[in-house]
Amino acid sequence: MKISPKKIGIKNKLIILYVVIFGIMIALVFSFTIEFTRDAVYANRLSMVESMTDKACNNFDRKIEQYEYIIAMAAYNEDFQKIYRNNLSLYQMYKGLDGTLLSFYSNVLAIYLDDIENICVYSTSGLNKWRGFIDSYIKVESEEWFQTAIQNHGIHWTIENDIVFATCRIDDLLNIYNETQLGVLYMSVNGEMLFDDYAHIDWPAYKLTIYSATSDVLLQKSYGDYNEDLNIVDFIINPQNTDWSLKYSVPKSTLYIDENMALPMNLCIVACGMIILLLVMVIFTNQLLSGLKSLKQNMQHVENGELQILTSCTSQDEIGELSNTFNHMLERIRELLKRTRENERRLANMEIEVLRAQIDPHFLYNTLSFINWKCVRAGQEDVSDIINQLAMFYRTCLNMGNQFIYVRTEIANIEAYINIQLRLHDNNFCVEYDLDEELLNYRMLSFVLQPLIENAILHGLDKRRDADRKLILVLRRENEKLVFYVRDNGPGLTKEKAAWLTARDLTEKFGASSKGYGIRNVQERIALQHGEGYGIRLGSWPGGGCEAVLVLPLLE
Repeated sequence: MKISPKKIGIKNKLIILYVVIFGIMIALVFSFTIEFTRDAVYANRLSMVESMTDKACNNFDRKIEQYEYIIAMAAYNEDFQKIYRNNLSLYQMYKGLDGTLLSFYSNVLAIYLDDIENICVYSTSGLNKWRGFIDSYIKVESEEWFQTAIQNHGIHWTIENDIVFATCRIDDLLNIYNETQLGVLYMSVNGEMLFDDYAHIDWPAYKLTIYSATSDVLLQKSYGDYNEDLNIVDFIINPQNTDWSLKYSVPKSTLYIDENMALPMNLCIVACGMIILLLVMVIFTNQLLSGLKSLKQNMQHVENGELQILTSCTSQDEIGELSNTFNHMLERIRELLKRTRENERRLANMEIEVLRAQIDPHFLYNTLSFINWKCVRAGQEDVSDIINQLAMFYRTCLNMGNQFIYVRTEIANIEAYINIQLRLHDNNFCVEYDLDEELLNYRMLSFVLQPLIENAILHGLDKRRDADRKLILVLRRENEKLVFYVRDNGPGLTKEKAAWLTARDLTEKFGASSKGYGIRNVQERIALQHGEGYGIRLGSWPGGGCEAVLVLPLLE
């Protein structure tokens, strides 16, 4: 079956594109990585060996400086010079030898226990042998190193028979112009410790060669499987504090990557390249499909009832056209919803008007006034009071046809209604008012508290069998909102019942049984007038019983 390219989805087209690009890139990259890896590893390892040998040379210079500092201290210390001249009394000589000089040598050998093997001054002033630190020059005057030292100034380093040592002629500082000589200081050091940094360079095979100033081989050591027949790379090192030169030699083959490692490394490089390429493609795809993703998310928002979302897409392709069409559709939906709410609001107002039309206010007020007059003449003060409360209730309830009244007026209406209920219930319950008086001059939707008070009395107080019945009305300002709390100490609501009677479900739960201005009416009026965030919720309160919370906006 032949499939037209036009019928292939975007996702499948991208997959095909990725497969083709990946195949081409893998072939190209893998063909170039082997040689590149070989050269790169060689250069990196060459630089690594140079760095390690330079570091070893620096440590070597530092050790030589330390040794030469000790030699200078032992040769030219003023107190030691007095001893080397051999013109002190027996007491002063003993004090100097067993005190100052012995302390110095002991401390030096203790600190450099593994480095310095021997320190001795070969005296030419006739000093006797002392503790191995002083001896006569006669024993070594035939040695080449002694003759070299006695004939030259400064410190001289020598390697003989794998022994590394330094010599220094001790000149009398009081007769320096006469070049009076007090002896030669000899100090041998541990060659393994001196060249330890070179020996511990982590390399498979190498050779260390040390040359004198005259290019004579002073020391030569090989490490690992070093083979002179191999192609060798030499690293020449020139320490600063000696006239020696060092040559660090490694087989060239050790600088190249092992064949067994080349393939995995190349595969790793290719894999990294493919990962980078994949990331680039993912970014490109996200940019390509960002408009569709945004449109999809906005559709989900619309599905959840959020109709204020607009899709922003600057592209002029098919995705851009689709986004613009979606925005036009949302505008039409919002217009239709606006019209629907206006119709519902008009319908609610019509219901109120129908209710008000059922009662002729003037006829009602005149009739109640006549009945009240008759009751006063007959001495029926209780009945007269109930009639006055009823007249006040209907006067504020009807409110001359206005939707909004002052909070103070609504409270007066509620007080009249509660007073009537108290008379009808033989005053078998008490009422508490906890009102923030600063809120009484705000406006609110009319006739929304009475259904809550009625519900609290009917389903709360009337269900309680004992005499301790209480109704509480609280008014507070919370988060720039008017909040009424209607509380009763009736049997209350279970957790399941409170969860069932949610604000969203009030219309359904009370719609069938409510008549006139029930909770259903209140909830619908608030929703139509103020929208989300306002309305009624039911639950229990800590004092026991039921709590109805009415939330309204602050209106000046």
